Amino acid sequence: MIELRTGDEIGSWRVDNVLTFGEPALVSAHHTRKDGVQATLKVSRKTPGTEIRQRREVRALQSFDHPGIPKLIESGEDGEYVYIAMRPFSCDSLSDRIVAGRVGWKQACVWLYEVAAALQHVHQSGWVHRDLTPQNIYVGARPRDVWMLGFEGALLQEERGGMDHTFRGNMSYLAPECLADPEYHAARADLYAFGLVAYEVLTGEPAFPAAAWAEKADRERSLLQWKTRARAMDPGDGQPEWLRSLVRKCTHPDHTQRLPDMDAVVAWLDAARLSWEEPEEPIRATPMHVPRERLPPLSLQPTMIDAAEIARMIRQQQALEAPPPNRLLHVLTASAMGVAAGLALSTLIVLYVELSRLG
Repeated sequence: MIELRTGDEIGSWRVDNVLTFGEPALVSAHHTRKDGVQATLKVSRKTPGTEIRQRREVRALQSFDHPGIPKLIESGEDGEYVYIAMRPFSCDSLSDRIVAGRVGWKQACVWLYEVAAALQHVHQSGWVHRDLTPQNIYVGARPRDVWMLGFEGALLQEERGGMDHTFRGNMSYLAPECLADPEYHAARADLYAFGLVAYEVLTGEPAFPAAAWAEKADRERSLLQWKTRARAMDPGDGQPEWLRSLVRKCTHPDHTQRLPDMDAVVAWLDAARLSWEEPEEPIRATPMHVPRERLPPLSLQPTMIDAAEIARMIRQQQALEAPPPNRLLHVLTASAMGVAAGLALSTLIVLYVELSRLG
């Protein structure tokens, strides 16, 4: 076990807090000569094996540029320790989260997507991880805060000679072909480990618990036989069918029957994104107070109207309200006047005739 305490110095770093115990240990620290520079240090006891693995991990980290992989600051040794300084990240392992309680499948998909994208970047950079486990995956407080570490055994895909055979990674997550051939380190072996991690996150139980094989004298052969005879892992009825199918496609014991690469895994998760990705909280606009100019109170002034104008307005109103004239009465009156005029004219004519005879 690494024995470090707050205030201890390692190289140019002073320990602020011990984040994880054991070996290697993770500590948060600050630089003693550069103000404001913070880091997470991965510290191991110095041995020929750890020096080899540290150089390999440093070489791998220098090749990566991905938000899901901690950024290397520096590496070094101090007395009995070797260390790697990286930009700060949360040190709550995925393994601890699984132990803490069952993880919902939607949150599991968020984590798995981030891990798959980081592993895709590793493969596209020409590397194979070779030790992907829940202990080498770290998650933060926010749903998408995920970091992948554990590159002590990483190798370039074209490398075969000069391998460190003392490093085998966690055998519970090794693909059957890696157990059968220690020199084998193709990218599909990482895909198998990813599938076992997914199975464990979704079920809360490891697919091949160490307690079942670690105490056996021929544990590698026993584990190889177990994995070779096992069916592809199925997380069970509580998960969506597309997710169960993805895990099965990753964990088939025959590597030729698995998905071809991590590109396919990322595409698979992307295709189902609407089912597992929670919509982001909409941005709510804060009502803005706009000051308004106060208007003067409305003042009504009386209007002076003279008497003649008032009289004219009354007459107009009376004219509008007067009843319409009786047309029938007008017709009868005109007719009577016409008859009277006709009778008078007839009388005058008769009188004129009679006077003419007498004359």
